[in-house]
Amino acid sequence: MADVRQDAVQRLSHCLATTVSVIGIEDLNVKGMGRNSPLSRSVGDAGIGIIRAQM
Repeated sequence: MADVRQDAVQRLSHCLATTVSVIGIEDLNVKGMGRNSPLSRSVGDAGIGIIRAQM
């Protein structure tokens, strides 16, 4: 599952970098969202921190 997520993040970041000239990213507290039990699984599955790091 981790490899699938990493591949999707790399494809998304590559697509955005080649097609969009300006990208705005909201500063989210990903660690804090991960501590919230109802959100923790969704945040981990979405790979929000990984997407931001790739950008």
